[in-house]
Amino acid sequence: MNSKRMMRWLALHGILRRRMKKMVKALRSIVPGADQMNTATVIDEVVTYLKSLKVEVKKHGLRNFKN
Repeated sequence: MNSKRMMRWLALHGILRRRMKKMVKALRSIVPGADQMNTATVIDEVVTYLKSLKVEVKKHGLRNFKN
């Protein structure tokens, strides 16, 4: 990889890391106990919760719900 491409890749990588950090920070602010969890656990908790919401929506038969 030439140095110009490497610099672009590093810049993009930094942008993506900051964006991900910002998103995880937002999730930590709404997930109870998230300040005691690592990032992977926070994301896992959010995914599990969203899946449970999807089940609840389907259970109540809301027709406008999209997969």
